[in-house]
Amino acid sequence: MAEQNFVIYWQHNIGDNYLYGSKISYVNTDQVVFENNLMASGTKIHTWHAAGNYQSEHGIVPLPELTPGVTYQLTYDAQIFPEKHLYIECRFFDRFNRQIERIFIKQSGQSFVYPKTAYEYEISLLNTGLTNMTFHYLQIQSVDNTLPQLYDQDGLVISDVMYATDNATNLKIIFNEPLLGKRSWVDESLTQQIRDVIQISSQYTCAQFYLSDGYQNAINDTIYQLQKAYDIQSIQFIGYGPISSLAAQFYASEFSVGEAYVTSDFGHIPSALQLGKTPGLETFNLYQGIDMPHQTYLTIDRPAALPAIDAIGLFDYAERLQVFIDWAKTERVTHVESQ
Repeated sequence: MAEQNFVIYWQHNIGDNYLYGSKISYVNTDQVVFENNLMASGTKIHTWHAAGNYQSEHGIVPLPELTPGVTYQLTYDAQIFPEKHLYIECRFFDRFNRQIERIFIKQSGQSFVYPKTAYEYEISLLNTGLTNMTFHYLQIQSVDNTLPQLYDQDGLVISDVMYATDNATNLKIIFNEPLLGKRSWVDESLTQQIRDVIQISSQYTCAQFYLSDGYQNAINDTIYQLQKAYDIQSIQFIGYGPISSLAAQFYASEFSVGEAYVTSDFGHIPSALQLGKTPGLETFNLYQGIDMPHQTYLTIDRPAALPAIDAIGLFDYAERLQVFIDWAKTERVTHVESQ
């Protein structure tokens, strides 16, 4: 089964909100602040719909298509006050829009089976006594899709070493280019060609550019621990898009054994893109103008004026990594022949 790992945001004018007495502030794509001191327990705060009439009216479906009979894990990232006063309600419908099942997710990480007869569904945030909440995202992930991880906190995921070889001294680290509505993850058809590789990804907007203070600490600490545990003599930091390539350069400069391999569009995101107070943006902007050592394995021809839509995660650039793989093989052959 293909990867099923979806990220769902509370977006303005998408879905149904409880408005009576509510104050809703859309700070960022992944940060919505909700306040209501008068709301009765058991009331739906926000509801996402799947297909049906909602799609035809709004031209967008905020919930992903799920596979009948598959087990999924639903997690969420939110700060709730008082704590533990939020449930997630899932309702499943047949093709005649008749409800066939209703479940409640009472804690993040709980699993459910998408009914075999389900045609569409909806998800609601259910108030069980909270007065305010900062909501970031929901994540729906097929249980069979879980992989060993070195780190999984605050939306940041660092995989364990994939396709490890005995006595390897070279580590490759891929920064995934962020995707909208999905945690980006390079397919195994590519990573198995690289070997001894770690993937880094995030559910947050623009992956916090991998440069927020919290992400810097987590990424650096994880890599330092690997260096301690193994005789790692070189680390290749690899990016394949504007955000991931600049991150590769930044972290390569943090390690004496680091090398950055990037595409030529590193750091190129439209100035018109509204990123608000996205964590890591200030550092990203700062390092856009700093010349850091790197090797460019792919030159991207880009128009002078970029539409904002090009940088908000609608395009998956992971196939660019095949160019890196082929380029790296050529570089190794050239190096051996020159010795």
